[in-house]
Amino acid sequence: MTDTSNRGDGGARPTASSDATQTASTATSSGITVTECSKRYGRTNALDHMTATFEQGKIHGLLGRNGAGKTTLMSIVCNHSFKTSGTVLIDGADPTENAEILGRTCFIHENQRWHDVYTVGMILASARRFYPTWDEQQAQTLVQRFELPRATRAQKMSRGQRSALAVIIGLSSHAEYTFLDEPYLGLDATARGIFYEALAVTQAEDPRTFIMSTHLIDECAALLETVTILHQGHVVIASSVEDALATAWCFTGMKSQAHQALSGMDILSESSIGAMYSIIFRGTPNAGQAAALRSGGSGELRHATLQELVSAIGAVEPQADMRLGSTANKAAEPTPEPTANSTANLQGASL
Repeated sequence: MTDTSNRGDGGARPTASSDATQTASTATSSGITVTECSKRYGRTNALDHMTATFEQGKIHGLLGRNGAGKTTLMSIVCNHSFKTSGTVLIDGADPTENAEILGRTCFIHENQRWHDVYTVGMILASARRFYPTWDEQQAQTLVQRFELPRATRAQKMSRGQRSALAVIIGLSSHAEYTFLDEPYLGLDATARGIFYEALAVTQAEDPRTFIMSTHLIDECAALLETVTILHQGHVVIASSVEDALATAWCFTGMKSQAHQALSGMDILSESSIGAMYSIIFRGTPNAGQAAALRSGGSGELRHATLQELVSAIGAVEPQADMRLGSTANKAAEPTPEPTANSTANLQGASL
């Protein structure tokens, strides 16, 4: 732990990017690389030969349903837990019991705990001494914006106040690698708006690596630059948000028409209410399929939202192989354009 209490508010705050330049051995080794990483708890595989990369200087979304392996992965990278097998590297170095590497990380949990007698002011003072890149001005500004009483003890804080304090530490730490494991779930809509704005501003002023786990996906989708979606300890999708959504679709209409028109698509989830049917699928419908699904005016075909895509993947049956690169998980190739006769048949069917 580095004591920076004598630095003074007027001193220059070390930037995460300058630390990265001193540490990274080569440009290609920067960022986080996870290779064939497994974590077992008895007979349960929390992570199963997972491989993923997180490029430096971006906001990454780590998404998936509860139990998918998000917290386990972040805990292993931050040395809060030990992997069963595989490798994890930060800037080309193993973070396991590596004080220099771990000193550039900040891991904030959903259920972040502090000693009951500590006040908000005491916790923030400790954080300032712990993180050498701490931004005291930003911390004080966020305390005011979240209306967080500095004299309140931890045992008296509401869930919303605990979440606000966790967010303040995560943003003000200016750690080069900051992991946010849903600490903002306790925030109300107004406070979450403050958090999203502060995250965007701090990233613009001092770009660093954020890995965010959240179930409020559509709220923060605009902030994410990449998305890594986990399912049962495997990586299902790892790409930019734009690429992930480019082949993700939602159709609402008649079931019979959907099954006829979407032959060859990778269907992720289906649901129905009465005669209305909704389906989330991956692939690239050709012009004939799209026209057939939209014909009659009663069918709607649109790109799925990120929330819908993650929810659909989470609903896939446990026995399905959703691993990135597996045959079952590959988005369907664009279906060849139908012949004139088949197009007439598709477009003639009623929705």
